[in-house]
Amino acid sequence: PLIEKRSIPQCSENHGNDLKLGKQRSSILEEGSKSGEVAECARIDSSQTGPGDLSNILEHNSHLHAQPVIDPTWRGSFSICDRKYDGVIAHLSSKACSKVFKEASLLPALLCLEMLPKTDVWPKSFERSEPRDDNIAMYFFPGSKSCERVFD
Repeated sequence: PLIEKRSIPQCSENHGNDLKLGKQRSSILEEGSKSGEVAECARIDSSQTGPGDLSNILEHNSHLHAQPVIDPTWRGSFSICDRKYDGVIAHLSSKACSKVFKEASLLPALLCLEMLPKTDVWPKSFERSEPRDDNIAMYFFPGSKSCERVFD
């Protein structure tokens, strides 16, 4: 896989025309993807932008595909239906905001999950339009090949 450095946006938080960006992270790009498909976020301050520039920048970033960043933000286990699944890692999405990064650092080592129908837990907005990649804040993966077999 290809690796590209990115910044984590601050949940569209902006003060005036100042767009605040978070820590540098590396994205995992699919092999064969063009590096131009994932662009580096830039630090922007009000001296560099005009009144409509910020919305143009945010609109441009919305066209990029979300990717998991390379550094895991969480390691732990899932408990589902009284069965424990060890060796799980979580990666932030390249479109996740700093609030997600902060909340991920507070997750306990064991996440007790309950299986529910998606219609009971999905936001109403998903009824109007299907979820897209920018709705993903974190990706959960098996931590190793041996753990991967458990999830199949």
